[in-house]
Amino acid sequence: MEQNAFKTVTKLENAKIASGMPLAQLQSLAGKRDWFGPGSRILITTRDKQLLVAHEVEEEHILNLDVLNNDEALQLFSMKAFKTHQPVGEYVELSERVLEYAGGLPLPLKVLGSFLIGRSADLWRSAICRVW
Repeated sequence: MEQNAFKTVTKLENAKIASGMPLAQLQSLAGKRDWFGPGSRILITTRDKQLLVAHEVEEEHILNLDVLNNDEALQLFSMKAFKTHQPVGEYVELSERVLEYAGGLPLPLKVLGSFLIGRSADLWRSAICRVW
């Protein structure tokens, strides 16, 4: 193991890490459970249960969370994107596409809503095409 990687590992013992990084980078940073000290928790969010199985996450440690229903998702997204409870005009259809992409998960609804607030419908279409 390289010296820099060793320094990183020793610092992980008492660290709290929140990461949205790609899997390969996460494996480099937190590749082995014994890198973490007692009481450490590793939180993995994924829709791919096979990913958890492949990394030997025990079934008793897997928590399936409910997603927002369409009305809840629309309200959350609208509050971020429009500062109101419902989209208007041409943004209604565009909002439905964002909701479909997010699949009821609050984080992408918040992130996309915050990114799209105040932007033109053309920019919305471009952003939706990029993430889809």
